[in-house]
Amino acid sequence: MKFYIPKQLVEYSKESHVNVIIYETEHFEVAASLIKLFAAGNCNLTLIINSRVNEKLSEVFEDGNTQINKIILPKKISRLALYQTLQKYIDKIQPDLFYLNTVSSNHILFAWLLKKNKTVRSILTVHAINCLFEPIPFLGFKKIIRYFGKRMLVNNVNEFNVISETMTGYLHNKNKKKKTIHNIPGAVFTGQQKNSILSDVINLVIPGSIDYRRRNYEEVIELIELADKTGLPVNITLAGGYYAEFGEDIINRMKKLQLVFCSLTIFGKEELSQSQFEMILLNSHFIYMPCVINTAICGKIKEVYGVTMSSGNISDAIQFARPFIAPRALRLPQNLISSCMEYSNKDELLGLLLSLFKKPDSYQKYCDEALKNSMNYTIEKIRKANPSVFF
Repeated sequence: MKFYIPKQLVEYSKESHVNVIIYETEHFEVAASLIKLFAAGNCNLTLIINSRVNEKLSEVFEDGNTQINKIILPKKISRLALYQTLQKYIDKIQPDLFYLNTVSSNHILFAWLLKKNKTVRSILTVHAINCLFEPIPFLGFKKIIRYFGKRMLVNNVNEFNVISETMTGYLHNKNKKKKTIHNIPGAVFTGQQKNSILSDVINLVIPGSIDYRRRNYEEVIELIELADKTGLPVNITLAGGYYAEFGEDIINRMKKLQLVFCSLTIFGKEELSQSQFEMILLNSHFIYMPCVINTAICGKIKEVYGVTMSSGNISDAIQFARPFIAPRALRLPQNLISSCMEYSNKDELLGLLLSLFKKPDSYQKYCDEALKNSMNYTIEKIRKANPSVFF
């Protein structure tokens, strides 16, 4: 199943004088949400993306949509060529807004670009607050450049965005120059929900690549072993690819499990197609988020899920209106708590799942709450909550 932008949302007025550039080379899901949000307004939208993001967005949106301009960067591009390309399109388009959705490298390049184009309004999405605001000045030329590049980028960008309202308080404390902070979520809800009936098995899905920094897979293995010993039929799907030895090791360990009542659905090394991913999410009972709350994503810089960064699984729960399971220690948006099954440890989680399996009708309440909560994230409501961004 594909998401389509309704035609009325992309038929821009010829009288439009509002030009927006979005730069994104990593988080295509967030880019897709931004496209939907900006396309609902009277603006001319240009994407500067790489081939991977382009491929994934082509799976999300209707083919042949010529209303959105796309500048596809080559797979290998030098820093100088990237700078020149960005400057070229800033000069050509004269954007009213330059939206930097992900900057995880070349910070000094973007800092100089923004400094040179001071009259262009800029917004930077901060995915990991400490990584950007508390860089560690390691020895070495490249690391020193990265350190000063982040400092310069923070100083030169006009405004910040975070994808979860739970991050705004922490960012306000780091935001010494009191720049405007927006909260534009990482997903929008477009009305898709499938009511799954809970009967003979509980389907849990863990979206995303296998990464020890983000998810506790020891807990996953222990949970399914406990469930199997208890006779509770649970299927856990790992909806994502993997890289490095850790992912391969986890998959090999899972394949060796001797399960009778439970099962695991594991895919290969490559990431799933968007249609596969959507089907798995829509057919799940819960999105399972075994988050590593205190982690280090950016080298040795410490981050806290729900405080300094947000899990993409929260966006999945919003987009697909799915109930989800998360550690009680994870700070959640207030308007999502009612559709979450919170737990403190694997034993408590097993007990909650057992109770649910014995009273399957109680699952409908989670689905109803998930739909109600996702309705807080419609295109109309997000735009209305951020009028200064969406004009």
